[in-house]
Amino acid sequence: MKLCFIVNDAAYFALHWLDRACAAKKAGYDVHLLCRQGDEFVMRQLHQAGIHWHEISLKGPSASPFNLIQSGLQISRWLRRLKPDLVHCITLKPCLIGAGLAGRWPVALTFPGLGRLWSSTFPFARPARAIIGWWWRRAARKPQTLLVFEHEGDRKTLMDSCGITISRTMVTGCSGVNPDAFPYSSFPRNRVPVVLFAGRLIRPKGLDTLLNICRQLRSEGVALRLQVAGLAAPGDVNRIPEAELVQLHHEGEIEWLGARHDMPALIAQANIIALPSRYAEGVPRILLEAASCGRPSVAFDRGGCRTILPADNSCGALIKDGDDIAFAAALRRLLQDPACCERKGETGRQRVLHSLTASHAAAKNLSCYERVLSLSAISGVMELEK
Repeated sequence: MKLCFIVNDAAYFALHWLDRACAAKKAGYDVHLLCRQGDEFVMRQLHQAGIHWHEISLKGPSASPFNLIQSGLQISRWLRRLKPDLVHCITLKPCLIGAGLAGRWPVALTFPGLGRLWSSTFPFARPARAIIGWWWRRAARKPQTLLVFEHEGDRKTLMDSCGITISRTMVTGCSGVNPDAFPYSSFPRNRVPVVLFAGRLIRPKGLDTLLNICRQLRSEGVALRLQVAGLAAPGDVNRIPEAELVQLHHEGEIEWLGARHDMPALIAQANIIALPSRYAEGVPRILLEAASCGRPSVAFDRGGCRTILPADNSCGALIKDGDDIAFAAALRRLLQDPACCERKGETGRQRVLHSLTASHAAAKNLSCYERVLSLSAISGVMELEK
């Protein structure tokens, strides 16, 4: 059984999907990946995992229709050559291309968050959503196509805005986290508490908001160190230039750590993880990793953040979307109460072990494949009966 993933970016795939791809290999799938080439570290990860990589030119941040068309043609050529039994497209652009493949191959279209288009208030956004919604609605009518989401909120949003019936959708949950790779560690006794921001370095992730909040808290006499780590977003119109981060580091506003491949150790030395995102999030991986390591998080109630941070605030603090004052108050309370932080971190670890591990995610993902292939089989029987 041959499975072919289509994504924008190799680094994204390695971070969020490699565990599930390896689980598919163990289940008997021959796993192929179509995406742009990543850096040496990422490509070595893919090779060691036995993933067959094939290069396409699809660029996630690009607004060029030519790149989308060129990539669609490349993907069509690869699929004709590979002849997969199942195609799995992940994130918005691959799902746009995947919708065009519907009916020719069994296709899973996965939306790990709805991205900036669905949260944008720019004038072009509404007609763009209408056109794209029609395209996905058309794909969903094909019997071998399933639209897959990380959380119920995104499923409801797309069903309501695109007119897609629930029978053509599935919620599989988040990427999960390996609790052995991200082990629980005792709470750090830092002389000055550390707040960690880690994520893709684009402005909608809310670093500017967090900077303002930390400035306010410091002016009130609350001691803290703000550490920033993350992946650059070259070509993204909303990217944060590294020069800006270096300047903030020199000014003492942040401790700029760059891109890191040692996240368990980095989280272990932090007291609190903060994510005041304005982005249409799926389930942010940094919140999963923090909970697995026993660290509380503070985040806006956006996208799938409540998957890790329930409304009772037992694992950190879930703040009303956009309420900067409440975010600052919650961060202040946690910075001033290490014992509370430790309790919330322990609860977060138990929440991960109960239902948010990579093994849980892999099982749900495989059930998605079974459903798509069963739809394909039913479609084949119906064709024979005609």
